[in-house]
Amino acid sequence: MICKSRKCSSIVAKERLKQLCDSTGDLVSCFRDVQGGNNYSVDVNRTMQLIRTKEIEAIIRERFGVPACRIFRLLLLKSNLEQKQVSELAMIPVKDTRELLYKLLKAEYVQIQEVSRTSDHAPSRTFFLWRVDLARAIENVERELFRTTSNLRSRLLHELARERETLSLLECAADKVTVALTPGQRCNLARMRTIGTRLESSLQRLDELLPLFDVI
Repeated sequence: MICKSRKCSSIVAKERLKQLCDSTGDLVSCFRDVQGGNNYSVDVNRTMQLIRTKEIEAIIRERFGVPACRIFRLLLLKSNLEQKQVSELAMIPVKDTRELLYKLLKAEYVQIQEVSRTSDHAPSRTFFLWRVDLARAIENVERELFRTTSNLRSRLLHELARERETLSLLECAADKVTVALTPGQRCNLARMRTIGTRLESSLQRLDELLPLFDVI
């Protein structure tokens, strides 16, 4: 009975591995060893790159909206596109495309390159090509994550310092429920707890993302 169970498990495992190879492209691959058996490998670098890309897309979607995320994805797939091409392929009005491209450029998620047909670089004879440098985008997100983490920690320390006196009363009191606090102190304490909870939740999310983008 045990042998049959193990044999079934082995068959199921082989089927699942084959499905992974067929459905994940180059992420999971199969190769034969010298004895004719199947060996499987995972491209960890490629997998991490895809995860980082998905996180960047989520950040762009949250900051700039779905159309901006669509533009970012398009430029990942098709580099060096003119603004008109981006507008047509992303199916976004030209005016909106221009605004979103320059917002993404300012935030360093996309880059622009000038290709002039003449030495004077006249705008009428110059192509402006948009593209995504994924490595630069990843480095940019890493900097943003560190900066945001630092700002949130500073804000949390500031909130704790504002209510230092009230927190000291609570620490010294034997009964935290019946400690004598003024209505104003109780209101400030409730506000601090609400803000503190939100800040700590955001910091926890950032702590999860930082190792992902720490490519050094």
